[in-house]
Amino acid sequence: MMPIMRRLTLSLLVALVLGACSHGQTTTQTTQSVSASPAALPVTSPTAPPPSPSPSPTPAFSDLDGVANASLIDQLAQLQVLWPPSGPFFPGKPILRREFVRWLMHADAAIWAIDPSKQIRPALTGSKAFFRDVPVTDPDFGAIEGMHDAGIAIGFPDKSFRPDRPITREEALAIKAYVDCGAPDPMLADDLAQAYYELPTWRDKHAISHAYVAAIASCLLQDQGTTGVSTLDTIGRTFGAIVALDPRRPLNRAEAAAMIWKIGEQKPDLNNFPPRSAADALGPSPTPQPT
Repeated sequence: MMPIMRRLTLSLLVALVLGACSHGQTTTQTTQSVSASPAALPVTSPTAPPPSPSPSPTPAFSDLDGVANASLIDQLAQLQVLWPPSGPFFPGKPILRREFVRWLMHADAAIWAIDPSKQIRPALTGSKAFFRDVPVTDPDFGAIEGMHDAGIAIGFPDKSFRPDRPITREEALAIKAYVDCGAPDPMLADDLAQAYYELPTWRDKHAISHAYVAAIASCLLQDQGTTGVSTLDTIGRTFGAIVALDPRRPLNRAEAAAMIWKIGEQKPDLNNFPPRSAADALGPSPTPQPT
């Protein structure tokens, strides 16, 4: 009986060892499968600007047939400004205020990757929240707070940002004007009647809020300069030939992409400091000039 018991015990031990090995192999295979799945890949924070304008393969948005500026949307997607870079884009959907600032921050980083000194930087870790409705835990805190820290007027007098409300045309144009041209001309800021006068002959230009008219008018004047030739062409590129701005109408996603496709340098004379576009960022890098 004893030899039989020894053989049974030995057989049992071997079975246990083999079972453990088999379990270990299965666990390893499962782990490898999970780690290779798309859900386990690293995710870039939406508030962190792209490290460089590294083009992705030509995107294939499924709903841009017949959409004006579809090529501009594709170029921004190639720069990883828009995410995901394919699938439905929803061009006619209103863009939220948080989304617009996020896109603008990413576009600025990608387009001016050639010269980081011209980039607007996201808020640093440890920064305090200025807006009462954008806490440090908000996924877009870095972009929103970074724009505010750069002196760009993006909020409201009650220290709110209202991140989940659709952005209006006048709000988006004013924020973009700060990014392209810097602060409004002090003379226009003090003389709003003159600011309204300097706007294009839109039939509803006096409906633009006092808070935004000086920024919009100042950038239009700086852009045209003494030559009268626009280098930014933000209005025409975004809305086409318009007779009315409809300033409180929500900006849609296609219009937002067209608006941020080209960005200025925050200089007082854009004729001497030409802006750059997503197309420029996707093209060959210029050859450094000898110093």
